[in-house]
Amino acid sequence: MGVAFQERGIAHREMGRPIVQYDTMFDAVKYQALLELDNTYQDKKEALNASVSFNLRTALSERFHTGISTRVDLIEDHVMKSLHTREPLLEMFERGRKYRAAHGSSLSDQARETAEVIGFAKIQKLLCDPHTRAGTMVLSISPPGNEGSIYTHNFYDIFTLKEKGGVEVSRYSSALGAKEALKKIQQLYPFYDLSEQASDVSFLANPIRISPEREVKSAKDVHRFLHKEHAYMDQEAFEEIVQLCLPYIHHYLSILSQNPFDREKIGKAFDALLNKADEVAGLGSRRPSFVFNETFPDEFTRLESQRVREVATGCGRSVGSQGSFSVVEFGESSDDYGERSFPCPSCGRKNLRPYNKMLSRCQNRECPNPTAVACG
Repeated sequence: MGVAFQERGIAHREMGRPIVQYDTMFDAVKYQALLELDNTYQDKKEALNASVSFNLRTALSERFHTGISTRVDLIEDHVMKSLHTREPLLEMFERGRKYRAAHGSSLSDQARETAEVIGFAKIQKLLCDPHTRAGTMVLSISPPGNEGSIYTHNFYDIFTLKEKGGVEVSRYSSALGAKEALKKIQQLYPFYDLSEQASDVSFLANPIRISPEREVKSAKDVHRFLHKEHAYMDQEAFEEIVQLCLPYIHHYLSILSQNPFDREKIGKAFDALLNKADEVAGLGSRRPSFVFNETFPDEFTRLESQRVREVATGCGRSVGSQGSFSVVEFGESSDDYGERSFPCPSCGRKNLRPYNKMLSRCQNRECPNPTAVACG
């Protein structure tokens, strides 16, 4: 039985999938897992809703090239963990790297993805050290990849160790080229040497520690030092878009909660959200409608059927419902045996494996032949 699971998992990986900015399948897999819970279902659903809402907000931020986004990571057991899932982030990065390598990531992008894991391990080692002072910052610069790379956005992340534990991560869009960024950093740290040509790989593998004693004492100070004028959406305008799109975010979460196996409805809800956001931003095919009222069903029907505007972002192409979002997100949905979500060959229901474990029977209690589920 185990061999059949493993062989099917490998075959599914080799089919390949386009790497894009946001993959609704990953959300579906997480909500499918909730069906296996009993007493803790409601608490887990609220935490998952919060996590997915944050991911949607980040996806919209990337789509509109917003100047900044912020998150908070936990420090528990000397490792950094996701605030929403309590899962170690380094493990998620590593799983995501393996997933992308198995799904056709180019050699240059694989080098970049490996560098991202190496760099995050260094960040975690420093910020989780009990002797590291609160206020210490780490700068991770992420220039665009080589020609043909899916990584086209230009940004930098600033990790700040907080007084009461935890890490605040601020992301800023950038207009600096790799060589410009290196010259800037060397003004603060003359001995910072990448020992090779400045590139996305070398920057990501070599994050920069910024001690609070320096002239730059906060993430905003670092940003002011590195800032170079460039086009991006104002934060206030972005917040307005998010607020006006809340009904569509809630609708997407509702579809996931009610029927996480209906990929078509989930995809349509996601496409409607992106199209609504574009219209509010004045980038859609119609004049923006700013008021949410009882006409929502008709509005939703129109928006779900529209073609989604394609946008290049730092985590792939923002193209609507067929797509994915980051190394961490890939790490949640795959393991050593391949993708964790798969259909039963007997009843067709989607199953979800526990991480790095296989199933001996279908999770559908009404399956006519539950022991036929030799896939994964």
